[in-house]
Amino acid sequence: MTLIVVDFDETITEHDTISLISQIPYTTDPTKTPPFEYFTNVYLQALEKYRSVANIPKSMAEEIEYQKGMKSVEMSSINELERHQLFNGITKQSLAEQAVKVKVKPGFSKFLSICSSRQIPVKILSVNWSSVLIRGVLAGLGYELDVMVNELQFDGHSVCTGHFDPTISVRTGYDKYMAIEQLKRQYHNQKLIYIGDSRTDLLALLASDMGVIMESGSLIQKLPWDIDVRQLSGGSDIHGLYTSNWYHINEFLELNTI
Repeated sequence: MTLIVVDFDETITEHDTISLISQIPYTTDPTKTPPFEYFTNVYLQALEKYRSVANIPKSMAEEIEYQKGMKSVEMSSINELERHQLFNGITKQSLAEQAVKVKVKPGFSKFLSICSSRQIPVKILSVNWSSVLIRGVLAGLGYELDVMVNELQFDGHSVCTGHFDPTISVRTGYDKYMAIEQLKRQYHNQKLIYIGDSRTDLLALLASDMGVIMESGSLIQKLPWDIDVRQLSGGSDIHGLYTSNWYHINEFLELNTI
């Protein structure tokens, strides 16, 4: 049996969905300040500062160190979101309602159907901000999956406290890498396939038995060093890195017993 782990934003979805989450406070309260551009600028400034001093990775070991350093970059905006209590008062319901605005990539629904009929376990691993939106999207397709993702903190009435759940932290490529390593220990007798689209997915892709980089994603356009990536086909082995889309992933699954 093989476990398949899938990224969410721009792997499953056509567009990044964090913007849908960030809209909610301002829709709920149009007088809410500061504008979201403030938090974006905090992040971009932290990223620029980090890139100015970080070494450019040329190997998996160096990528691990680079992604470890990205934690402070990611937390720069998260800390400001909490300090300004941007999400304080929003409800789980308001998050769930955003799911109808999410468009999934062609072929993904069939992928879920194939995995369900073949009893292939599928998990979502994402740096998104809430499982509520992700679960809402999956429910709209008729499925319920395990989701490993950051989470806003809610009180007993499903109202956000303005904080993120401190017990969950999937912010960087290194966090994803550690999650994959944990799953490999948990499913030690199974193969693991990871499907992702961006630089944040690179370590998880490399750490898996088989990594599939979405051909429409940013990672395949700019690999950080010389990495052997092949085109996925029906006869591909569950070993190494490939690039593909959901149609060809489905074809691979239909032609192979995994």
